Formats: sequence, C-alpha cells, structure tokens
Amino acid sequence: MKKTLVMLLALLPVLPQQAQTATESQRIISAGAGVTELIVKLDASSQLVAVDSTSRLPPSLTLPVVGYHRQLASEGLLSLKPTLLIGSDEMGPDTTLKQLQSAGVKIEKLSSRADVATLKQNIQTLGKLLAKEQQAKQLQQAVDAQITALQTGKHGLKKSPRLLYLMIHPGRPPMVAGGNTAASTLITLAGGENPAASLSNYQLLNLESLLAMKPDGLLVSQRSLQQDPKLLEHALPQMMQHPELRQLPLYPVSGQALIAGLNLGTLQAASQLQQKLLEP
Repeated sequence: MKKTLVMLLALLPVLPQQAQTATESQRIISAGAGVTELIVKLDASSQLVAVDSTSRLPPSLTLPVVGYHRQLASEGLLSLKPTLLIGSDEMGPDTTLKQLQSAGVKIEKLSSRADVATLKQNIQTLGKLLAKEQQAKQLQQAVDAQITALQTGKHGLKKSPRLLYLMIHPGRPPMVAGGNTAASTLITLAGGENPAASLSNYQLLNLESLLAMKPDGLLVSQRSLQQDPKLLEHALPQMMQHPELRQLPLYPVSGQALIAGLNLGTLQAASQLQQKLLEP
C-alpha cells in the first residue's frame, strides 16, 4: 500500500507536464483575424498549421491560408490534418464545420460580441485551450491598462464628437455601422458618440439619413480608401456637393480591427483615433 502511494505521488508532477505537452502538440487552424492575433499574443503560434485570409501573421511566420472565415471548405482544411479549428461564431458554413467534426476535428467558437468583457473572456478561453493561462492573465491586464488609458484620454476632449463608420464597397450602396458593431464600440472607446447606435448591425445609408445624424466626422476602411482615394465621392456623389458634409474630417480605420467582434486591433485603432481627435 505504501509502495503504491509513493508511486502515485511520484507521478503527480509529471501529469500536468504530460497534459501541457499534449496541448502543445495540437494542430490548430485559426479562422478570424482577432483569433489569430490572440493566439500569437499568447505565444502559441507554434501550434498553428494554417490561418484564414483575414488573419495577419508576424513577418517571421508563414503559414498556409485556408480562405475566408465564413466560406471554409472541409477538403482544404482536412488536408492539413488539424486537431482543432478555432474561430468566431461567424465562421462557417455549418456544413463544413459538421464535416470537420465528423472527421474528429474539435471546433471551438468564440463569441463575436463587440464589447471588452467578451474580449477578455475570449482571452481566458484561449488561455485554457492553449495551456497559456499565465500569458492570458497578462494579456487581460494589458487590455485593462489600454482601456484605462482610453478612458483617461477622453477627458482631453472638449466634447464627444458624433462619428459614423461607413462601410463602402465598390458597386454596392454605402452602409452605416449600428450600435452592436465593433466599429461602434471603437468610436465609444475613443471618446466619440455613434449617432447610428440605435440601429442594428449595418444598415443602408442615404444622404437624407446621413444629414439627419449630424456627424462631426466619418470613419471608413483604410484599405478601401487606399484603393479609391475618391471613395466618398463615388459612393455618395451628392455628399461632395453638400456644404455640411463636404468638409467633414475623414478617419481611416484598419479593416482588421472590425472583423468578428472586438479584438486587440480594435483597441489599437481606438487609441489611434483618439489621438487624432485630441489634435488641435
């Protein structure tokens, strides 16, 4: 009996190490810019075997790209022999996810709710999945510090500017970000106010509704603006002729900061926007 007890006690320190080794041997596909960003920040990029097309990796890391996170194909993913697919609750389609599960791949969906509490919960969830609990705690503390800095920065604004985020794609009518979007949260974190907060998701926008919202500035995708410097003129030609709208300041925002809920890039974009708002 004593001999058995001694053997069990001797094994105890080994068990957590074995569990960690098993976790670190995972073959993970990350489907979503924010998810990939968190995995890298948690120092778990060695577990990645592929990412989706919205993800951005450090220059030192090159991985296969499996397509857009909403349009995943099971054949391409299974060829990489993954053990775990992690993405937001926007990834899909469901048929692909079911095929992967049938093949023995674990599916983990993180919430895409656009608030800080959800971001911190996603960090904690990933910390457990990746055996990076300590790194997750440190990252949560870094998020808290960034939020505190943003709240402090708001005091430097004379008023909360009314800001709208416009989603503009060539050949499509412009849309405005409602109150439950990452764009709206970004505006609020930076110290602004979203006049479209009463709307849900993204809604079609015309000149009349734009005027009624009385914006002090407009946010657009940095990439879209780079592709077309006359983006607003082409999307809302009447706007350029209207004296109240023609002189509005334009704030480019990284599209990566607005994919599938709130992410670390959203906080960085909010900090950058706040700095621009604080400029005299």
